[in-house]
Amino acid sequence: MSDLVTDPVTPSRQNGAPPREAGRGGVLGVGLRDRRLRGLRRDGVVPPLDAPPTVAVVEDPDAVAALACEWAELVAATRTSPFTGPEYALAWWRHRGRGRLHVVTVRAAGRLVALAPLHVRRIAGLDVVRWLGHGLGSISELLVAPGAEAAANAVWEHLAALPRVLLDLVEYRGDGAGLLALRRFPGLEATVTLRDVCPVIELDGVDSAESLLRRLPKRSGLRRSVIAAERAVRADGVTFAARTATDPEAFRAMLPDLEHVHDVAEAARPRLHHLRPPWRDFTLEVLDAWLATGRATAHLATLDGRPAAFAVDVVGPVATSWWLARFDPGARRYNPGHLLMRHNIDAVIRSGQRRFDLLLGDGRHKLPWATASYDTLTVRAAPDRLAVRSAALDAVTWAHQGAHDAAHRAVDAVRTRVRTSPSG
Repeated sequence: MSDLVTDPVTPSRQNGAPPREAGRGGVLGVGLRDRRLRGLRRDGVVPPLDAPPTVAVVEDPDAVAALACEWAELVAATRTSPFTGPEYALAWWRHRGRGRLHVVTVRAAGRLVALAPLHVRRIAGLDVVRWLGHGLGSISELLVAPGAEAAANAVWEHLAALPRVLLDLVEYRGDGAGLLALRRFPGLEATVTLRDVCPVIELDGVDSAESLLRRLPKRSGLRRSVIAAERAVRADGVTFAARTATDPEAFRAMLPDLEHVHDVAEAARPRLHHLRPPWRDFTLEVLDAWLATGRATAHLATLDGRPAAFAVDVVGPVATSWWLARFDPGARRYNPGHLLMRHNIDAVIRSGQRRFDLLLGDGRHKLPWATASYDTLTVRAAPDRLAVRSAALDAVTWAHQGAHDAAHRAVDAVRTRVRTSPSG
């Protein structure tokens, strides 16, 4: 006798890409978010800009840490993702940061109305300005209070005045605050290129993952995959279960199973191992902070008690994000990724959130579930006088990316030879 069991939780694309979210403006979806134009805040107040904005740069780590409360309030007011917040950004800086901090703040009448979470590194004779969290696929943007969009100009004006500056803002959210102001700013020459897509599941009017699946055509590949996984579980007499951890202590007890899944997933397809050095300490610090404040839940899928898949739900002001998802390729017959996704969707619905952000990538475990998506961009900008140097850095960056891609192609070739070589 087999079962499909899920524990209670405490607080698409089939052919072609899912549709982009409505309300995006400009080429590549560049524009200001509709919710900002409506001036939404938790307290319903639109901060005025009666006085000229005051720009400051915070470079001392202790001084930046002292901004954490105001910074977190700005994340809530702007309704942006937790990955733009102080817990994530400062943990990344403590464990992986290089160069120097360069957190730009803009105040009006003493109130923090904008913040740019940045750092600076010297590369090829240039001061290259990047997000805190660069290199991790962290989606970021300027934080600009509703009603204070003009504060973005103050950030760009400050950065344009720096000597030998090049902005290299990777994974800038495609509808992120400040993009339109940057493209119109006369002191910087900007280039914007499409980088990645982030699938999203909109849950308005959806009361369960099953109801979401029922909306799909009968011939839907996702629907067939889920049915096939359920049949395999029943045919083999396997018990699928999903466990959750909602606090640091429960998470630490679950951690060995999460590490096992991550280990086998990385062995099959090397990407980035968040739970082993050099990223482990950073990841655990962030998760401990979010779990301690009720903003994260770890979900572990098991088959007959053996760990098969996991993911972490991170709660933001308007969406829950699906982070660190990994699956044991040895359990692919049961498709634990799709079964876990179904469990996660039900958990998000029970929490009251109406949007499930699957973050970067259009993998087959994400994209079939998506009902919408948004883009991320690479934004490069420099004063006109540095246009040639910017082109040089482009060449260096592309060469590095080419070497990275070549390494992955070599690994894939080895795997192919192993799979196709005769046994014995």
